[in-house]
Amino acid sequence: MKNFKKHDCVTCAIRTMTVFREMNKNFLVEMNQRKTENLYHKGHIVFYENMKPFGVHCISEGAVKLYKTNVEGKQTILRIARAGEVIGMRALFSGEPYASTCEVIHDAIICFIDHETVFKLVKDSPKLATSIIQQMSHELGDYEKKFHSLAHKTVRERLAELFIELKDVFGVKEKDGIRLNVNLYRDEMAQMIGTAPETLIRLLSEFKEDGIVATKGRTIVILDEKKLTKTANLDI
Repeated sequence: MKNFKKHDCVTCAIRTMTVFREMNKNFLVEMNQRKTENLYHKGHIVFYENMKPFGVHCISEGAVKLYKTNVEGKQTILRIARAGEVIGMRALFSGEPYASTCEVIHDAIICFIDHETVFKLVKDSPKLATSIIQQMSHELGDYEKKFHSLAHKTVRERLAELFIELKDVFGVKEKDGIRLNVNLYRDEMAQMIGTAPETLIRLLSEFKEDGIVATKGRTIVILDEKKLTKTANLDI
């Protein structure tokens, strides 16, 4: 993506997946004129925890991770966001600093929409306001599920559940299974389920021995989805 073609909000295919999906053409034209669009490479920081928000970020391509850092510098990954998601809304509307750091994990094209434009569009478009409320409510529900999982499930169950979540977002069907098309290090996955990298590596080996997954370098392929669902202690 060295030379990327900028997206037009009116014709952008990703828009149908975002909170802006029901906006009329006039609103989209205005947003397109006022937004900025940037290319980020893996490892680039979009915003830092405790920074003041000046707008929202709409992911057109690629993926990012949102994480918190404790006083010892240890990261806890809260979630992965991909193309079609708008991030930074809770901080902007609450008037609070960002609660997490946003780092690119796949080269990404991200549009930035400044706060004045966002608030004007929300004021003039009840449909947009409703879509934003729905997305923030959905994100809150996801966080509640994650906290429940951390509190009540075993690490093995949490790892299986993580693979299912990644499959739903990044899964690509292939002849031998479902490839997780997301480039995560083992310690990043360990952070997402609240365990040590050594424990994750051991469990991953067990999953491979049980025929649940296979690995190709850092890439993970789900071989037996039903067995994975059972391992996660979810309804089949």
